[in-house]
This record gives sequence, structure tokens and C-alpha cells, in this order.
Amino acid sequence: VEVGISGQHSLFVVRTVPMTDWAVVAALPEDETLQTYYASRNRSLAAILAMLTIAGWAAWRVGRGILVPIQGLATATRGLAAGGVARPVPVSGPREIQTVAQEFNRMAAATIEATAQLRASESHYRTLLQHLPVAVVSHLPDSSVEAANDRACELLQMTAAQMNGKTATDRAWHFVDRHGARLQPADYPISRVLRTATPLPPEPLGLVFHAPGAPPAATASEAQTWVLVAGYPQFDAQGALNRVIVVFVDITAQHAAEQLRVAKEAAETASQAKSAFLSRVSHELRTPLNAINGFSELMLTDPRLPLDARDKIGHVHRAGQHLLALIDQILDLTRLEAGPVQAAMQPLALWPLVEDCVAICTPLAQAKGVSLRLLAPPPGAAEGRQPWVRADATHLRQVLINLLSNGIKYNRPQGKVTIDVQDAAVADGQPDLLLRITDTGIGLDAAQIAGLFQPFNRLGAEHSGIEGQGLGLSIARSLMQAMGGDISVQAEPGQGTCFTVHLHSAAPAHAAHAPPQPVAQIVPQVVGGQPADAEAASPMPAWRVLYVEDNELNMMLMHQIVSMRPGFQFHEATDGEAGVRAAQALQPDLVLIDIGLPLLDGFGVLQQLRADPRTAHIPCWAVTADTTAETAERARACGFQRFMTKPVNVAAMLQALDDWAGAQAATVTAPWPTRSSPASGNSSSAP
Repeated sequence: VEVGISGQHSLFVVRTVPMTDWAVVAALPEDETLQTYYASRNRSLAAILAMLTIAGWAAWRVGRGILVPIQGLATATRGLAAGGVARPVPVSGPREIQTVAQEFNRMAAATIEATAQLRASESHYRTLLQHLPVAVVSHLPDSSVEAANDRACELLQMTAAQMNGKTATDRAWHFVDRHGARLQPADYPISRVLRTATPLPPEPLGLVFHAPGAPPAATASEAQTWVLVAGYPQFDAQGALNRVIVVFVDITAQHAAEQLRVAKEAAETASQAKSAFLSRVSHELRTPLNAINGFSELMLTDPRLPLDARDKIGHVHRAGQHLLALIDQILDLTRLEAGPVQAAMQPLALWPLVEDCVAICTPLAQAKGVSLRLLAPPPGAAEGRQPWVRADATHLRQVLINLLSNGIKYNRPQGKVTIDVQDAAVADGQPDLLLRITDTGIGLDAAQIAGLFQPFNRLGAEHSGIEGQGLGLSIARSLMQAMGGDISVQAEPGQGTCFTVHLHSAAPAHAAHAPPQPVAQIVPQVVGGQPADAEAASPMPAWRVLYVEDNELNMMLMHQIVSMRPGFQFHEATDGEAGVRAAQALQPDLVLIDIGLPLLDGFGVLQQLRADPRTAHIPCWAVTADTTAETAERARACGFQRFMTKPVNVAAMLQALDDWAGAQAATVTAPWPTRSSPASGNSSSAP
């Protein structure tokens, strides 16, 4: 476009003519030439603008229809990812987006339901965990506490805030093993599970808590709480340890009970050892006492003994009896400590038993210058309607003799001891009997009464010169309590003492049996080795008695006792095997066997005698220094007809021989069987 010669804008076109130097120039006026073009251009531009406008509006509409649902999905997704509540999005836009929105809404609904269930389950398990009776602590891999239930906070004496973050090295507490030795932090349960990554089996440990601000050295080493500890590791999906759960079960009460059980077993073992020791000591002491008491009693029966020698021998005999009483009381106390007393309860006529005890204690009362008096018997006693009680005859006699002897020993010169029986009504309407023993002695004050029934407590009488060990009243009360009764006491200083024995009444037995005659009442009627009432013309059998005994003095004593009765031949054997051979060879009428024999004990001797038809019929008596109830029961079970203890009471042994001989004679028709006596007289040794 140039301005031509005419001064108008024109359109010029120049073209060269081929093969010449000519050029053709064409000129057209610009306005005329481009007028149609401008009109066409303007129409085209208008059309294009209109199309662009329509296209832009359409694009905006399409974009909004797609973008808004997508933005809603994006917002809901971000909220769901952030843990918020997944709200449903509108179902709009293209079909594909509508499908996505619908699926998203279904997923959101499922997520909401799963979240609700998860939260409910979490709440349930959290409540369950909080109310568990065991302590549960969750630790992170660095041993710090992640969480703990209420029981753990209570057990470890901390709040949840104080527990959070505590590690194994924290000094709030420490562990001790079952022996009380303190554990190092590396040996704590959490440390061991973290180190091994394996479960920790339950083990008992003690917890010692440190007082706030106190140094560890000032803390007691004894555990205040005992727990059963177990640990369990937890791993993530890749197998890495992400936490450890430690469980504590409080076993303080069980541990205390176990300690008591162990202590009880130790005490029982010690008690059994003590009982065995006392039994052995008793056996060893009774063996020499058998000779001391037996020979002194034999010498006192000899009328040829001078008076001054009789007094000296009497002192020896009384001392031996006192020592024997001390041994018996110590053994009685040991039996009482070992367990409940076994009482053979039965109906007993009370008044004859009381008279029996009074007769036994009369010599002691006469020696002390004390009058022993029975008050008038209860109404009806003279007509046979005497009071009956339910008791063990042996135990009751032991109690009454102890109370009577105490009333005599601790009395004043020319004092009195009285015994009376009274009725006392009880709640159930059955009358109980009160047997009162009253003395005129020195009396007791309140402090002495408080310690009256304590073993070995003589209340100062140990300096008075009065014999005693302070065991009798303790044993007597235990025996009464074993029989369902008791002993009470009333006393004032200088006004005497009254002991009341509480007994339960009983209906009279259909067949009244007289109480057995006490040993102290059996006096050997012997004059010069012959019975005082023996008839010389009366035929007597020659009873052969074999004594199996390993102690020479005991053998000599039994020989002397048997020799005091005519018609008895004494034979001896010094051990169990020799005793069996002697019995088989001699065919004795009676065999006395010591239990503690060498080579073969008394039970073995009896077993072999019973197994041999030649000796199975021979009656056997046990004569032993072992006075335990177990030995006596075993002797009865094995077949011993009598169980006699050492020291042997001469009068009792003579009476036993007389009773046996009388029973044997009653079964033999006259004439008496005669046997040839050995050349050595009435004594021989076993082959």
C-alpha cells in the first residue's frame, strides 16, 4: 500500500515479465478495492465474537457442572482424611460424576458406621480395661509409660498424669525378688521384654515405693506390695516392636498367706523336732529312773531296812518321783502344743472319782499338816442318785489331783482344803455341775490371777522352796477345755483361793462301772517276799515269765519284782532276736518286751512270735520308756495285751501279775499244772 501520484492510497502490485526487462505495475484505489473486504471482515469478526461468547458461556456451564461436584468430593475427602465426620455430597453433574458421588456417599456412610462401631468398641474396651481387677500398663519402645488403667495407678500409687512418661529407670519404685533382693533396672519386667521381644511368663515380685524426697538408701528393702508380673510385646505390620503391655496382679494377701503357711510348716517342723527330742530325752531319762524309782520302792517294802536308811531311801524315791512328774508334765505340755487333746468322753459317776482323788492326795495333806475334807455329797448321792458328768476319766482325775495338790502345797500350816459340788443352770436348761476346791492358803492378787495359767509361771513361788514347775494349771485348764469345760479362779491375798471346775452333767450310764483303782492305792502286800495272806498248802502253778530287755539294771529290777510273787519263773533275753529264740525254746506263759531293743525292736519281736504257730498264743506285754500316744496306739493295734511304761511302778506291776495269774488260774481246773524249775532257781537266761 503506497500513496500514488494522485495522492491517494492505492494498492500496487508489481510483477516482472519473464525473459524481459519489463515490469508490469497495477494500481487500484485502496478504499474501493478493500470496501468489500472490510465489510466481510467485520461480519466475520462479529460472527467469531458471537461464537466465542457462546462457547465461553457453554464452557463455563460445563466447567461448573463438573468442578462443583469435584470440589465437593475433594472437600469431603479432605474432611474424612482429617478424621472429621464424612458428610454426603450432592449427586449432580455428569453421569460419571454422579456415579462417583453416589459411591462416595455409600463409602462415607460405611465409614461413619465403622467409625461409630470402632468408637463404641474402643469405649467398651477402655471401660473394661479401666475396671479390670489387674493393673495394665502400656510402654513405648523407650520403656516410657504410654497409658495405664486406674488399677495400675492405684497399685503404683500415682495418678495417670504422674504415670505418663515414667520409664524403667524412674526412682518412684523398685522391684525385689521373692528373697527380698533388689533388682537392677535391666532386670525389670519391661526391660526384659524390650530386650528379648518375647513374652514374659508370670513371676512374683515385690514392689518397694520410695517416699517423695527420700533417698533410695533410706527406703526399707521389704516390699510393701507383692505382684504377679507378666509382659507381652506388640508388633506393627512390618514386625517392628511398637509397645509392650505389662500386667500386674496384686498377690499381697496370697503372699502373706504363703509366708504364714511356710512359717506354720517351719513351726510344725520345729514342734515335731522338739516333740521328737523331748520324747527321746524322756525315753533316756526314764531308763535310769526305772532303776532309781524301782529299786528305791523295793527297798522301802523291805521290813529289815533300818529307819535312818528308810528315810534316805525315801528321799531318793521322792526325788525320782518328782523328776518323773516333771518329765510327764513337759511331755503333756508338748502334746497340748502339738494339737487338740483327744478326750474319751463318757458318762462318769462324779462322787466316787472325787473320793478317789482325795484318797490319793491324803498322804500329801498329812505330810503338810493340812486337813483335806469332802463336804456333804450332793442330795441323793447316798441313795445312788449321785451326780454324773460327761468327761474323760483319766483327764478329769489328772485335773482334780493337780488342783488338790496345789491347794495342799500352797496352804498354811494347819490349813484346810475343802471340796464341794453345786448345780449351776445354763442357758439351754441343762444343769451343769460346778466342783469347787477351796483352800485357806496365801491367796492371789489380780496380777497373779492374770498369769496363773501361763506355762512355767509360778508367780514367785519358785523362791519359796515348794516343789513345782508351773505347768500343772496350764495343762489342767487345757484338759478341761478339751472336755468342753473350764477352770475359773477366785482369790484374794491372804484369804485363800477357790478353783471352780466347770463340768457338763450327763445322764447316768445303764451299767455303772466303778472307776479304776488308782495306782497309788495299790500297795504290795508282801512280807519277806511272800504274800501276807498266802496259804502254804495252796497248790500254785509255775508260771514262766520271759523278759526281753537290753538294759541290765532294768532286767535286775524286773527280776526282783517277779521274784516277789511265788510260783513265777523269771527268764531273760538281752535283745530282740534272742528273745524270739528264747520264746520258741522255753514256751513261756507270759512275755514282757521292751520296745526299744537292739537288732530287732519290740514290735518286730511280737510280729515274729505271732507268725510262729508255737508262740502265737503267748500273751505279750509291752514295757517301754516310750510314753507317746502313737506308740501306745501302735502297741494296741499290733496285739500287745498290756502297755506298761517306765519307770515301772512296783505296786502296779505286782497287781498286773496277780490279775493275770488269777485270770489264768480261773481257766485251769485242779490240780495246778506243774512245771520243772531250772537248776538255777527261778531265774534263767535265754539261749
